[in-house]
Amino acid sequence: MIRVLFSFDLNMNFIKLTISSLLITFILSTHSFASSSNNALDKLTQGIIVNNLWRIQANDKALQIYSIEAENRIKKTFNIDELNDTQKLAAKQIVDIFLSMPEKILLNPLHIAQAKQILLENFSMHEIQDLYNSDEPQNPETYSKLANADLKITELGSTLIEQKISDPIFMQNINDEIQLIIQKLDSKNEIK
Repeated sequence: MIRVLFSFDLNMNFIKLTISSLLITFILSTHSFASSSNNALDKLTQGIIVNNLWRIQANDKALQIYSIEAENRIKKTFNIDELNDTQKLAAKQIVDIFLSMPEKILLNPLHIAQAKQILLENFSMHEIQDLYNSDEPQNPETYSKLANADLKITELGSTLIEQKISDPIFMQNINDEIQLIIQKLDSKNEIK
C-alpha cells in the first residue's frame, strides 16, 4: 500500500511538473504575443498620429498663415512696417511654436489612448500584428478598415486641436512662449 501511494505520489508530482511547465510556457508565449501585439499597436498608433502631424505641418497654407501671424505680432509690438534679419529669425521661431501646437496636442497620452481604442475597435490584435509586420495591407477589406480607422483618428485629432486652441489656458502658454521670443528682441534693442 505504501509503495502504491509512493508511486501515485511520484506520478502526481510528474503530472504537476508537466502541467506547471506547460502553464509557464503558455504564459510566457502569451506574454510574448501580447507584448509583441502591444508593440505593434503602439507602433501602428504612432505611425498614424505622426502621419497626421506631417499632413498638418506640411500644409503650405497653414505655414503662410503662421508666418504672417508671427511677422504681424513682431510688427505690432515694435510698431514697425518691415522686419530686420534678427526679427525675421524671431518670426521663424514663432512659426516653429505655432507648428509645435499640433504636436503638443496629438502626442498627448490621452489622444494616443483614444487612437489606440479606435484601432482596437476596428481590428483584432492579430490583424494589428499583421499590419505591423507587412508594408501594406494584403487585402482590400483590411485596407478599407485601416483607411476608416485613420479617418476616425484624424477627425478625433482635428476636434482635439480645435478644442485646445479654444482653451484660454493652452493658448496663454503658447502666447507666453511667443512673448519670451519678442522680449528677447526688445532686450537686444533690435528695434530698427
